[in-house]
Amino acid sequence: MAGTAKRLPTKDEEEIGLPALAYLRQYSRSAVLLIDDLEADRRTHAADVFRRYRNALDAVLATTEVRQRASVHFLVNMIEAYYFAHSAAVNRVAGMTVLLDDHTADVEDIPHPKRQLRAVWPSFDEVEHGERIVRQLDLDHILSRPAECRWLRALFAWCIDKVVEWDAVHDSGLRNAFCVDHGEKAALTYPQ
Repeated sequence: MAGTAKRLPTKDEEEIGLPALAYLRQYSRSAVLLIDDLEADRRTHAADVFRRYRNALDAVLATTEVRQRASVHFLVNMIEAYYFAHSAAVNRVAGMTVLLDDHTADVEDIPHPKRQLRAVWPSFDEVEHGERIVRQLDLDHILSRPAECRWLRALFAWCIDKVVEWDAVHDSGLRNAFCVDHGEKAALTYPQ
């Protein structure tokens, strides 16, 4: 800053890091999750996007203890991809017996899932219908295949690790949920 030895915060530090710091200071037993879509065109730049967000947090979160309470994760390609892993939730909201079947491969590899959903359900509204679908999604079902949904599993694994660490509770099966104990996790985001 002018006249001092301090530097001006970047826009990312102002918009991401400072609000995160304020929240973490206000709530001592809390965490901040920065979650973004990692759509197909950005997926090849995942490390750069991750680094940008992580740097914005780390520049402002002064101590290691505070930094470890903030994490960056991605929904790949976007939240609608996970609808294809639990088609029953979509079918119920759409009011159809069978609009979709569960996708047979990793839903995180579906290009443009929102576009594919609108191809079979033209009146799909991402806000109205999306909110209702998300409430009905069964995460155990979505994350039941250990080699798939690595990015989403990394998010839940990080959260479970924090609950176990902070509450000093015995795991008591938490890591069995969502195949966290043996399922694959996104190597970029999980080790935070």
